[in-house]
Amino acid sequence: MEASENIGSGRSSEEILQYAASKAVENQQGFSAISMSLHGAENKVLADQDRAYLLQMLRQLVFNLVHDVIKNLPIRAAKSDVDGIALKALTSDRASQVFDLICATGSLDGGDVIEEAAMRLCVFYTGRLLRQDIAGKDAISSQVGNEYLCDQLAIPVHSPLRTLLGERNRNKFGIEDGFNNPLLCSRELESETRYQLTWLVAAALRHLVVEEMDRLIPAIDDYLEQAISTMSEEAKAADPLSPTSLASGLSDAGFLSAASLSAILKNGDFHLFEAGISQIISVNHRLVRRLIFETGGVCLAVLAKALDLSFEDSIRLRMITRDASRRVILESTEESEEFEKTLSKISRDSANTVCAHWRRRRRFHSAIWELNSALNSLSTEG
Repeated sequence: MEASENIGSGRSSEEILQYAASKAVENQQGFSAISMSLHGAENKVLADQDRAYLLQMLRQLVFNLVHDVIKNLPIRAAKSDVDGIALKALTSDRASQVFDLICATGSLDGGDVIEEAAMRLCVFYTGRLLRQDIAGKDAISSQVGNEYLCDQLAIPVHSPLRTLLGERNRNKFGIEDGFNNPLLCSRELESETRYQLTWLVAAALRHLVVEEMDRLIPAIDDYLEQAISTMSEEAKAADPLSPTSLASGLSDAGFLSAASLSAILKNGDFHLFEAGISQIISVNHRLVRRLIFETGGVCLAVLAKALDLSFEDSIRLRMITRDASRRVILESTEESEEFEKTLSKISRDSANTVCAHWRRRRRFHSAIWELNSALNSLSTEG
């Protein structure tokens, strides 16, 4: 994604918000380009490896949702449930066809799922760079790990949080599969995005069944709706190992601060680091991730100031996230070199004002942006 012009010497909250809004539009165009490169368009955005990673993440995400829909079909064991038995048989081994159908119709193009996958790839590469950075520093590498992190956060020896953090460490922080490939789980999607994608999977299954039978099984819609209703209830249950749950637990117990974020970052769990930021400043986790990887680093500088991160941690974070995301998000060298200056020119008060704006709901943000854009157009015409 190409970078727009640098922000001026001033760093008032109004200027920062205007700049961030322009970056959001810029990045959205970039996600659309990524979407096109995934589905047959000439690929000028992604390296072949990154394109393969994104496709695999999306494929596995859809496969898991197909499996969950079929597993939750309310089919009775009785032989009298002819429609249910037929539906079960016709939906098995359909995951690949569902994925192909969804891709062929362009249902994912330019949507939130593509953005989630692209941002997850940035997190994946950030995790790799953090581990490489840790391994390259012998003095630090001997200290990292679950026990070191818990000691740095002053978590008592017998606290359940120690056990949960240890399990998360063993699970590679939930960002990789057993083959060290990036993962995108449905639980990590925004609830509305996950809900829409699940219905899309159900619609694709329905289409394939009707096509196979050359007729509509009368009860198919009821079965699919009940399956998704069950899945929606299950999704409400919190995963104790999720970064959001752990960050909430750390915050409730009084273990979350700028110092603990620094320890989490040094331990290599970037996903928990993001969730910790979200918890401390009460800004949506998904938005926090966008802000961290935003080109130019202005939004990251705002977060660093609001969190009171040390200058050393702020610079390290900027370098690692910039290097990790440049395979997905492009920025100019001039903007990249502006970060230290930007960091020094943003006051704590301005940063807090901007964060207060970012706490507003996503739809409210959209409405504000649309209204301001319309008013600006009217004033220009006048």
